[in-house]
Amino acid sequence: MSEIENVKRAVALAGYAVVGDSDIADSVLSSFTSVSPPQVLDARPPDSSWSLSGTYGYNEFPWHTDGAVSTVVPRWFALRAIEINEETATELLEPSKLLLKRLKSVVLKVRNRRGLARYFPAVLPLSNCSYQLRWDPRICTPNEQGLLDEIDDLDPMFRVDWRVGLTLFVDNYRLLHRRPRVSSGSRRRLERTYIWSI
Repeated sequence: MSEIENVKRAVALAGYAVVGDSDIADSVLSSFTSVSPPQVLDARPPDSSWSLSGTYGYNEFPWHTDGAVSTVVPRWFALRAIEINEETATELLEPSKLLLKRLKSVVLKVRNRRGLARYFPAVLPLSNCSYQLRWDPRICTPNEQGLLDEIDDLDPMFRVDWRVGLTLFVDNYRLLHRRPRVSSGSRRRLERTYIWSI
């Protein structure tokens, strides 16, 4: 089995894979047919932008999926550390079977940056017993309000401690992720690439 296949298999099994070799990570990314241009994410103070950093600044991000406002949510995403000057991490969470069962009955009111609202299920069942999660407390309001605090209090199942060159591949349909609080002097720069077709 090739290194590319090993990474894809790891994500299929666990929902994520951590790759320490940038050349291997680049080969994995180039094997996909539909990827976004990489975007650099910086830790920064809150501002008027519509991003998580704009909303939360250096504070902890809530559990979320990327692209929750989009009609077509990215299937996977990759994060690569390009500048790190202090300890920082990304945390991952796979909802329990019990939580998934509850989320399957939850409808989200999803607001875009213009304030227009659409309605999506929090969990969309897919073929082969899989599913697509959609969650972002910043823009998605569930019809079951108690879930916001309940999910926010959940502990991670895995934590990636960043160092320059490390790449994390995440199944965005299956896992929630968040960033712990960082200091105001943090140089935490990650490069994010969305992957739509695997």
